[in-house]
Amino acid sequence: MNRERATQSKIRWDPVTGEINDSRNGDYLWSCVNVGEAVSVVMTPFTYSFGHNCFSQFDLIPGISFTGNIGGRVYANRSLERMIQRSFGKLADNLKISTKELAGDADDPIDPAEQSLKLSKSVLLGKVMPKSLSMIAKHVWKARNVPGFIAGNPSWCRTMAGRIENIKTREEMATIWTKEINPYVLRAFHRVIATALRFGILSGKLRPVLGDMVGSADTDVLLTNANRNGEFLESLGPVVGLSRVANGKMPRDVYLDTWGHRGVLEIEAAAARPFEEDGWLDRELNAYNASKVDVDELLSKKYSDYEDAWQRLQMRYPRRAKGLIRRLEQCAAANRARESVRSEFIRLVWVMRSWARKSGVLAEIGDDAFFLTVEELLEILSGKDESTSYIPARKKTYERYKALPPYPPAISGPFDPFQWAKNLGQCDECSDSGEKSGKFAAVLSGNSIITGVPGSAGEAVGTVRLLRSLEEGDQLVDGEILVTSATNIGWTLLFPRVAAIVTDIGASL
Repeated sequence: MNRERATQSKIRWDPVTGEINDSRNGDYLWSCVNVGEAVSVVMTPFTYSFGHNCFSQFDLIPGISFTGNIGGRVYANRSLERMIQRSFGKLADNLKISTKELAGDADDPIDPAEQSLKLSKSVLLGKVMPKSLSMIAKHVWKARNVPGFIAGNPSWCRTMAGRIENIKTREEMATIWTKEINPYVLRAFHRVIATALRFGILSGKLRPVLGDMVGSADTDVLLTNANRNGEFLESLGPVVGLSRVANGKMPRDVYLDTWGHRGVLEIEAAAARPFEEDGWLDRELNAYNASKVDVDELLSKKYSDYEDAWQRLQMRYPRRAKGLIRRLEQCAAANRARESVRSEFIRLVWVMRSWARKSGVLAEIGDDAFFLTVEELLEILSGKDESTSYIPARKKTYERYKALPPYPPAISGPFDPFQWAKNLGQCDECSDSGEKSGKFAAVLSGNSIITGVPGSAGEAVGTVRLLRSLEEGDQLVDGEILVTSATNIGWTLLFPRVAAIVTDIGASL
């Protein structure tokens, strides 16, 4: 029987302090510019461990991880990524195009060449190349049945959650993870990466073509409107569905079944899903009705802008229109597939949450199970309880990490988050460690002007509302400009009410 298996690299939590800091493992450049949008919070050990298991499938070089955990937050190893791009030359062009499209056009504040990694020819040809080809083959294969995965995953999740609830023994809990849940999750993760890369490549190759023809503003309009014939991006689902519930066009239970797994903390398995919270939908409906926002009107305006941009292009370049509309339709379809696969992977986080909670019950540690890794939980289920001694320190350190402001988007070399926050004057109880924090980009460059990458066309003027968390969303007034560190799908319920959005990280998509 075919099994998916992750190549597990060591996760280094300090057994005494409960701290984790992969920036100390080598002189690398770390970036959260892409992964920080999907995982914008401090993670529990359980959540990080299953994510690490997924990403470790892409660890092409023994001992060097593609992702790392710095003070509870996930970062990508940009030094490793750039080294692979240099080593593969032309073969890596699509990866570079896709990465730029998905993560934004802004250059890293620190040149990855400063932490360059060099590979010997024997390592490149004997280890990296075969593993890369195997990984590409998996992406291609998994991308072939994306519609089937999207259609079948909700039923699989409901069935699996029901089976987990009825399990009575520790042995059964361990078996269902190793033989069913984990292989399924790893296969699903390949689809997440495959669909993201496909969309990034299609959109990234088309963007400069359109830019030369119609300019950046119309290019953004043409590429970012993926809604077609009643189909819309999955990330718009929560707010579009909410408007339908409010207008009596969708039953409440259908909404919760379709989008109740999405939220601001959706990647964190320890966090309750919205559909688990009594009164959640009522609160969102009350906020929506109070805002007097017409979502259908906003979507119609968005599509009208797209039609206007397309007509301008068609009038100027009638001979090229047919080929370009085909490529735009491919991009839109790839974007919808990417969003739908990602949504279904988030649904799988609910299954993994269910498994961890039931494992905690059987192991008699309750929700403290989230402060252990998947591997440690499996050991406890097999009768080895030594790992439970790590829980108190990890819980304490987790709360200390959560109290810190978001770390810099780019980190170079060893970085002490407590010392960094103390230097910012935002942490009264930080460590007095003498370790030097790594280099990072300042937000301002000696003046009050902040520059960045535009995410969409247009200009906005209004009162700025700085929100440090979605829990502060009730402070937002219609028509204000939202400023925050990063947003994810949990924030989309606020988007129709704002004039503009400014974030530290992100791209137009």
